[in-house]
Amino acid sequence: MIWCAETNDGLILEYNNGVRFNFLDLDYSKVKNLALIQTKDIYINFNNNSGILKFPNLDLRKLGNLNNDNKLILEFDETIQNFKLSTGSLKFLNSLIYEEDSNSVIAKLTEDCKFWVNNLCIYTGIEYENNLITFTDRFQKLIHYKQGFTDFIGNNLNSPHKRIDGVSNYIIGYENNYNVFNNNLKVKCLINVNTTQRTINLEFYVTSENEFKANLCIFVNDEISKIPIHFSNNETAKFERVLAMY
Repeated sequence: MIWCAETNDGLILEYNNGVRFNFLDLDYSKVKNLALIQTKDIYINFNNNSGILKFPNLDLRKLGNLNNDNKLILEFDETIQNFKLSTGSLKFLNSLIYEEDSNSVIAKLTEDCKFWVNNLCIYTGIEYENNLITFTDRFQKLIHYKQGFTDFIGNNLNSPHKRIDGVSNYIIGYENNYNVFNNNLKVKCLINVNTTQRTINLEFYVTSENEFKANLCIFVNDEISKIPIHFSNNETAKFERVLAMY
């Protein structure tokens, strides 16, 4: 799973033929939407006796045009302590993938601070003394990060034989500041894709500068849920909700 941003200058992918774009270098002012996409995965069957690699989702028509001179090159990466395809080999392999194995959008954040998940439109707001304000202005700051894990396997933990790395959570979202109802609010809203539980979750945070009684509001396809909250000075309220399975 990778992030993808549609900008005024075109599409930016986290990885493009093995080359990584640093999210911190993204110009938020040019971003139209930010998405998490499930990319094509190739599950390789490797026989360590014959040395044969079998790729199940390559296009047979394209393979028919290859010959014994075509090669894939593996390079050792000291950072990840593993092998990876060279940039040219990765680009070549991607060109052979069967075209119907396309990427799918897991979650998307549009520039009006609305999330789209499985045809659900999700956005937030706040209600104070029967006055409702929705947080649907343009995002001021974009957020993306991952939560991962590393396991070491071996008879002696001081000298492990095998290392397993993985990502348990992929997060995208935004952070905005508002001055409403004579109060300063910091609003942070995230979509958290949990790969372990296979859930897509909404996380909604609001920090109030002053003591404040209000209702936090969650909209799902314009159906509203209200959560009463009594803020103390500089207190942060958090609300979580499971939106979908994937």
